[in-house]
Amino acid sequence: MVLSKSEIDQILEEIHEKLVNLYKENDQAGIFSYYHPDAVVIHPGKFIKYGEEEIKAMIKLWAGNSMGGYKIIPSKRVATTDGEFLIEQGLLEVTRPNGDIMHSDFETIFKKIDGKYVIYRDWFKIRE
Repeated sequence: MVLSKSEIDQILEEIHEKLVNLYKENDQAGIFSYYHPDAVVIHPGKFIKYGEEEIKAMIKLWAGNSMGGYKIIPSKRVATTDGEFLIEQGLLEVTRPNGDIMHSDFETIFKKIDGKYVIYRDWFKIRE
């Protein structure tokens, strides 16, 4: 199934809307439900997180530091021809509890499992 640009945008906007609310509510289990069981999170030169234990610990840290939510400024959104994967690139702005905004370049690959897109690979690099 080939997804149109507007369908890809709608799917990703809905995911981010839900995740922003989950972060604001500090619902760590809800946030984790958007990660694939074999997900990997990559912060070049800093860390790589893989597996339930490591990703849950990371979410706990992030949820405490991003209560103001986040904003995505996409530069590229595409899907594989079969619709199994969505790929999103762009800029992530995270509002920290003290009001500071952190900027990060990112690329996220979502994989569809049981009708739901979940994070399969999450790469980001914080702008210094």
